Amino acid sequence: MSRQIQALEAFVGVQLFERRHKALGLTEEGQAYYRTVAQALEQLRDATRSSARPARPCPHGDDHGVFAALWLVPRLARFRAEHPHVDVRIAATHEVLDLDREGIDVSIRDCSLANVPPGAEHLVGEHLAAVCSPAYAKQAKATKVPLRHPEDLRTTSS
Repeated sequence: MSRQIQALEAFVGVQLFERRHKALGLTEEGQAYYRTVAQALEQLRDATRSSARPARPCPHGDDHGVFAALWLVPRLARFRAEHPHVDVRIAATHEVLDLDREGIDVSIRDCSLANVPPGAEHLVGEHLAAVCSPAYAKQAKATKVPLRHPEDLRTTSS
């Protein structure tokens, strides 16, 4: 736990916890950070609940909620500190919203390049990599079956 706290404090750039004998307490900065993060997590929870629908296959195993939780939210505290006048609200949904009608200034969408709306900026592409366990790699090496191409996986027994 101590390393996780140190990593979080290093990431945020301020001391969030007071270390006491066998206990931790939040600093003033920690309390402010907690309020901001708690509010963002509540918004994510509410957005997820309101947009919940039966699971659909996602071609790449990705989800808007994952992007929000793993990329966007960790950067939110720094953004809010640098831009306190900006009202940030996060809604993770697969629904394509009318930005003008909904009063949305910025939207991040997952779509094919053929369906990019006018005026949009391409943010990221996908990078896929095949990985295997150390035991599988050791077996492939022992049997002298090279793993250089995806089709090589078909010739290696599990």
